[in-house]
Amino acid sequence: MTADRPLIAGLTGNVAAGKSAVAALWKDAGVPVASADEFARRAVEPGSAALARIAEMFGADLVGADGALDRTALRRIVFADPGARRRLEAVVHPVVRTLRDEWTEMRAAEGAALVVWEVPLLYETGMDAEVDAVVFVDAPADLRRRRLMEIRGLAREEAQAVMDAQAPAADKRRRADFVVDNGGSREALAARAAEALEGLRATGRERPGPVHASAHGLPQGAAQESMTRAAEALDALDRASRIVISTHHNADGDGTGSEAALAAHLAQRGKHVRIVNPTPFPEPFAFLLDDASRVLPVDRPEAAAACRDAHLAVVLDTSDVKRIGPVHPLVRHLRTVVIDHHPGGPNEISGIVIRDTEAAATGEIVFRLLERAGASWTPQMAAALYVAVMTDTGGFRFSNTTSACLRAAARLVELGAAPHELHRRAYGRFRRRRFALLQEALATLEVHETGKVAWMIVPPAAYARTKAAVDDLEGFVDVPRSIRGVEVALLFRVAKDGQTKVSLRSGASVDVNRLAAAFGGGGHPRAAGALLAGPIEDAVQRVVGAVVAALPA
Repeated sequence: MTADRPLIAGLTGNVAAGKSAVAALWKDAGVPVASADEFARRAVEPGSAALARIAEMFGADLVGADGALDRTALRRIVFADPGARRRLEAVVHPVVRTLRDEWTEMRAAEGAALVVWEVPLLYETGMDAEVDAVVFVDAPADLRRRRLMEIRGLAREEAQAVMDAQAPAADKRRRADFVVDNGGSREALAARAAEALEGLRATGRERPGPVHASAHGLPQGAAQESMTRAAEALDALDRASRIVISTHHNADGDGTGSEAALAAHLAQRGKHVRIVNPTPFPEPFAFLLDDASRVLPVDRPEAAAACRDAHLAVVLDTSDVKRIGPVHPLVRHLRTVVIDHHPGGPNEISGIVIRDTEAAATGEIVFRLLERAGASWTPQMAAALYVAVMTDTGGFRFSNTTSACLRAAARLVELGAAPHELHRRAYGRFRRRRFALLQEALATLEVHETGKVAWMIVPPAAYARTKAAVDDLEGFVDVPRSIRGVEVALLFRVAKDGQTKVSLRSGASVDVNRLAAAFGGGGHPRAAGALLAGPIEDAVQRVVGAVVAALPA
């Protein structure tokens, strides 16, 4: 392959899933799309050598008086007899490949950066090894069967036979690089097709010069590594029968929502699943669980036994050993899958790491993974991931809110998530003690003389007096953040071990992840945290000083 060769994408799908509709949308977007069906028609044009061979193999009555092939009659023969299909492919496919390669060379000469081969039986014919990326279009089986019966005039049994001739959807979804679901409206299909197209274009942009084919014929580079990791993770999940899931201490809506959805999906697949977190599963998010008995406190013998007997560990929303604390000694002997949207750090958990720092939430990555796995969605699973994305974007208000996460949220609503109810349960659930504590914390609110840094302290005595929990502090840091002119907001509190916990939030001008890292913490460029030794007063002075020094001139 040469550096100026276009990225080649294979567009395939289950029969009657809407692959051609996706192809049409991409053509409208200016992408060159070649249809294998069209090449097949050209291969058996009247008078062609391939047509003569087909007549010899399957009977001269397949050729009409006009010299054209009766494709409907031939289709019935080959779908009813796998051996007949293989004999037909041996005749037609070499001609199709020649026509396809000539077409691709012409598009490359014209300067195309991306070309698409639309191939109905991409996997079945092994053609997935000849493309750089695969896009798989799918739809519910009953909908596809109905389309076949209506469009082709087939009986139910005939339609089912056509569907059965293709490889299982779950396997193809897992092997694909992008999955486009077509079970809803045309508008929804257009949005998903556009998202997949943008992913393909990004893959092409990230190729470092020449594209070197891997063992699977796929491009190497950062985007492809992520695709490969996802495939490895799904394979590991498939192979393991006993799985332990965990997330970071003081789990939030993203961590717990991702856990709840993944646990439900794995349980559907017949897996024995347990959730073991370094700190108790937060009561405000317990409603996301479809089976609370899966949660085991980390200090209970049952948790140690579950980890000892497990075949695989899955760590969500962190990749830092320190962030899973007492869970790490229990699972470090296990093969591990890590799914995270935070930048990596020096204390990485080893294993299969799926990291996407552009994702708004880990729940967004888990959503994509479950879509790729062909999950049997329930409203409970959709609700869990909707809450994961909603809470990590501050109700879709923060700067990490992207079109991709909004599309994921829209899909989750289609799958049964109820936005109004979930917002109420996530944000309208605070106890009165929270407001008593907030009242005392507000008395500590300060704004730096620059007007760009503000902070608030949770008084330790008030925290103890009100019998507050970490859950009650949710949203406190948004108070100083909401002051006009403030670029960086800070919240300080004393942790159980006597250290000072600081939460940092910023606008676009300061990378608080870098600041937190300087104090041994981390997070995102716009949201991070750290633990500091020493009195809280000293911590305030040190952190505020560092933030002020980091402000742009």
